Amino acid sequence: MIPLDAGLDRYVRRIFLGALIGCVVIFMSLWIVGDFFGKMDDILEAMQEDPDTNTFSTMVVLVARYFLANIPFFLHNTAPFIPLIAGMYTLSRLLRANELMAMVTAGQSLFRVLRPVFTWTGLFAVLVFLQQELVLPGLALDQKHLSRRIRGKSTRELTNLPIISDRIGNRYILDRYDPHPRRQTITRLTMVETETPDIGPLVLKRKVVAPTARFIRSTRERKKGWVLGKGSFEEFYNETGLLIQRPITMLSGSGLLRPRDIEHATLEKPAMNISQLRRENRSHPDPTLVQDIHRHFTHPLKCLLLLLLGMPFLMRAYLRQMGLGPILKCLVSCMLFYIFDFLCMDLGNRGHFGPAVAAWFPFVLFSAVGAVLLDKVRT
Repeated sequence: MIPLDAGLDRYVRRIFLGALIGCVVIFMSLWIVGDFFGKMDDILEAMQEDPDTNTFSTMVVLVARYFLANIPFFLHNTAPFIPLIAGMYTLSRLLRANELMAMVTAGQSLFRVLRPVFTWTGLFAVLVFLQQELVLPGLALDQKHLSRRIRGKSTRELTNLPIISDRIGNRYILDRYDPHPRRQTITRLTMVETETPDIGPLVLKRKVVAPTARFIRSTRERKKGWVLGKGSFEEFYNETGLLIQRPITMLSGSGLLRPRDIEHATLEKPAMNISQLRRENRSHPDPTLVQDIHRHFTHPLKCLLLLLLGMPFLMRAYLRQMGLGPILKCLVSCMLFYIFDFLCMDLGNRGHFGPAVAAWFPFVLFSAVGAVLLDKVRT
């Protein structure tokens, strides 16, 4: 015989998980249809620019790969709203069938009835965090490359690149980079290394300048690096003003800049996991990177926060049929959180708030508001 509590949990859980999966499918379907028609002109233009490579069959495969690579990023951005909508549907379903009133009359509190909703939302938040740390970083480069290809820009160079550091501390300034696998060419490369000796004020600056650089991998010699066109190696001494210059044909060695490092430098911060953000912050200390690290924890927790903010308005309707008013209040409370969160993020980027305060203050404040709202619900 199944215990009453176990049967209740299983019944509510089945409704909630069905709504959760339904929300994911509906959201994905709407996004795929809208994004496909939005990029239709780009797809046709790419086929016209390179009809030999971008045939109909290759573009079909490319579009399929593009959406498969982008679905995890879309779900990551919409994840906080999915449990809330699924919870709204679950509560509405129980109210519409007059089942919630029967459960409360039988001695079950509202919190007890909706316990599976909050429990499985917590598990959903864990999955969002794991996807953020394990899945998105591995798909980031493919997602960016496929986005460029589907817009017909696979043969176009990357511009407006930031200053990039390699694994041994050298800094690179690149004017343009061609990411095509057959080329991987840099235009106007400048590598700078500054050293201050322990004894004396002498400052030595080493610089490598080259109009062009092409990455090669020699399987025969097991050697890889950048072949420089008309490259020069310069050493400049600030104290004496002495400049030593000599030609250089190749940059190689362990820890050297790799093509994947250049492409990683163009990625958005959500595509990096916490370890990558910490490594980037060690190379280029930046409070915004620290704030992004904190937001990697707060973003999955927003799944629970929005549920905590919105559900009290809906739970108050258990004595009557759910109307438009509670739903509007639920949506307004979530919108206020996102507005306040955006303002705190902007103040953090401007330096008015510390990184931890900018990331956690909206979450803590609205969690307290949600707890007060939940406490006022009659159960």
